[in-house]
Amino acid sequence: EVSRVYVFENSGTPGDDLLMSQRFEWTAPGVPGKMANPAFQGRAYRQDGGGQFAAALARGEAVRGHARDILPSARDLLDRHGTRSYLAVPIFTGPHWWGFLGFDECQCERDWTALETDALQVVAGVLGAAFERQRAERERAGIERKMVESQKLESLGVLAGGIAHDFNNLLTSILGNASLLRFDLPKDSPLHPSLEQIEQTSLRAADLCRQMHAYSGRGRFQSQRVDLARLVEDTTHLLEVSISKKVVLRFNYGPGVPAVEGDPTQLRQIVMNLVINASEAIGDRSGIIAISTGVMRVDQHYLATTYLAPELPEGEFAFLEISDNGCGMTPEVKARIFDPFFTTKFTGRGLGLAAVLGIVRGHRGTLKVYSEPANGTSFKLLLPVATGAIAVEAGSTGGLENWRSHGHVLVVDDE
Repeated sequence: EVSRVYVFENSGTPGDDLLMSQRFEWTAPGVPGKMANPAFQGRAYRQDGGGQFAAALARGEAVRGHARDILPSARDLLDRHGTRSYLAVPIFTGPHWWGFLGFDECQCERDWTALETDALQVVAGVLGAAFERQRAERERAGIERKMVESQKLESLGVLAGGIAHDFNNLLTSILGNASLLRFDLPKDSPLHPSLEQIEQTSLRAADLCRQMHAYSGRGRFQSQRVDLARLVEDTTHLLEVSISKKVVLRFNYGPGVPAVEGDPTQLRQIVMNLVINASEAIGDRSGIIAISTGVMRVDQHYLATTYLAPELPEGEFAFLEISDNGCGMTPEVKARIFDPFFTTKFTGRGLGLAAVLGIVRGHRGTLKVYSEPANGTSFKLLLPVATGAIAVEAGSTGGLENWRSHGHVLVVDDE
């Protein structure tokens, strides 16, 4: 019999940053518990000389002793819970040191026998196997969920692309016949306003088709090597006039960010859509939209938390992150933000983020989304890094140096 049984789980990085947190406790009648004490949650092993304790457990060794033999600061913590002697054995999940299982004796000092240590190690082995099985099941469930999500998006993309293609053909016929009819009408015909309305409506419908093509991931891309920071800089003026005047844009460009392979026009559309959405999430109050670029190496555990990731390999990715301090999203809304025609806006069409996802899919990238109600939202676009020189978009100013014209420019502003 023992006074107290407990389980601690590790977190953080092996070394100085490795932490331990109590996950389970059983106590004998009359023995105070220590699980409610915050000192045992997120406690660094290196505190109070615990480095040797951690090193022994990491090697698979049992650690035993008496409270009177350890450093005063740690002994005071044990004394407050009546611990006189302790025995701890490591818990491993595969080759990974997960944490430890421990016994406390509070009635008197106790010299633990080899039989007691062996028995505790057997129990720790059973616990480790159970934890490993749970981890594998969670990982498999996560992969299956991502695969189903990816298949759903792929199916919707095929459907959207097919509809957009057929509908675009119909619109081409409508616009072509409207143009021919305009040539046949007299200049003073009362039908010209109606024809103009037909053409404008058809062009708006064509814009919807382009967004549906973008969602399908089969839009027309003109790929080249792109510097994400330069891309954002070139779009800054357009962003500033598209968002609320109460919103401030902040830029944080990471050093040495490699180029990505992509279509600058499509990537610029991603930036526009996400920044405008961020501004609308902030609303009429003052707020901040932060645009950051950088590079990071991601593994499968990180990719499992993103969209469109099941087929992506681990490696180095350049990222573009757009964050706001707006209203945030509930988990229910977040789960549907990329569904075509889903919108929380009164005048929205629900294709903006759907198009963003399609463009990302077409670029073999991924998206990570973080959002909480009242705590803002963050979209992180990750694209595989490219090799080679960055292409500079050619200007269209050729032959315009000597061009002259005259007329009036009308500027309309709301202030």
